Amino acid sequence: MPILGYLFSKGKCAECNFKIPMVYLLSEVYLGLISAGLQIENYEDYLVLIIAALMLYMSLSDLKSLCVPSITLYITFLVSLIITSKSFATIIIILLCYIGTYLVNNWHKFNFIGNGDIDVLFIFFIIYEIQNVIKIIFIASFLALIYIKFSEKDKIAFIPFLTTGFLVNYLI
Repeated sequence: MPILGYLFSKGKCAECNFKIPMVYLLSEVYLGLISAGLQIENYEDYLVLIIAALMLYMSLSDLKSLCVPSITLYITFLVSLIITSKSFATIIIILLCYIGTYLVNNWHKFNFIGNGDIDVLFIFFIIYEIQNVIKIIFIASFLALIYIKFSEKDKIAFIPFLTTGFLVNYLI
């Protein structure tokens, strides 16, 4: 209904004619696609929906300020630990790789990728097997390269592209 309402009102408030930002429409589409593709069979499916909503929130925050609220990352991390089927030893190895990547990324302020992006990728590695994370990274990078081609920005918010990769990987 919110999508149809947005389209019928041509993206404007019916009372004051204020233009409603398209990000609201895209948010509804994203969560609608996740919900439609989700077959709720157990509590883990609800947790996937929570992660999808948190990814959307992180994307919007990254778009606005190139920053992600830490509390959102912590909650997403905790939810990913609940739904993972990985062993404790595997999670420790992933954590050590995360710390190593974080240290290399911040060594002499080199920053080849944003710290929030590293955090989100760490969460994906907890949830998914490596081939799915590679698919997500490939989709996100491909879309980001297309965006950069037509954008004049020197820094971009990458979490929205990771979120799109998450959505595509989930739906395929």
